[in-house]
Amino acid sequence: AQWAINTYTYEISFYPNGGTGTTANLVISSPTGANLTANAYKKNGFAFGTWNTIAAGGGTSYTNGQLVTFAADTTLYAQWLGSTFTITLKLLQIRNRNTH
Repeated sequence: AQWAINTYTYEISFYPNGGTGTTANLVISSPTGANLTANAYKKNGFAFGTWNTIAAGGGTSYTNGQLVTFAADTTLYAQWLGSTFTITLKLLQIRNRNTH
C-alpha cells in the first residue's frame, strides 16, 4: 500500500492595525508550513512588535519570519510598541536683586 500525505493550502492575511503601507499576503501549504512575511507596515511613533491572531493582542503571537503552520485561512494583526522618551527638566533659579 502507498500512503500519501494530504496537503492543504491556506492564505495568511496581514492587517496593519493602525499602521500604513502594505504587506503581501502569504499562501502556505500544511503540514509543511512557511516563514511569515516580514512586516512592511509603518506607524508613526511606534515600532513593530509581533503579529497576533487578535487585533488587541491576547491571541497567539508570532515573530517576523517565524516558521508557522495553520489549519485554516488566518488574519494576523500587527502589534505596535510605543516609543519611550526620556525628558529631563532643569530648574532655573531666578533671584530678584533689589539694590535700594
